[in-house]
Amino acid sequence: MSYVPLFADNVLKKICDILGDTYAGLTGSEIGELLHRLGIEDPLPTMTKRKRLFLSLKKNGKKGIDAAIMSWLLFMLLWIQFAM
Repeated sequence: MSYVPLFADNVLKKICDILGDTYAGLTGSEIGELLHRLGIEDPLPTMTKRKRLFLSLKKNGKKGIDAAIMSWLLFMLLWIQFAM
């Protein structure tokens, strides 16, 4: 399996801003379920959606689980395509 480098913080933050958008993004429950399905720790479910996503993905990236970030993004793209 090839290595996928970590996203720069500003790129990861922007991705989380889009996914956690109040109007067009995911709900808090959807975020919790997807994090659980991907085996990514949910730091604090009461945190804002954007910050929650950022901290979850950043923490997993620091552990060397860069594939989890890519899995999350691919899963989201499929989910968005299916929803449309």
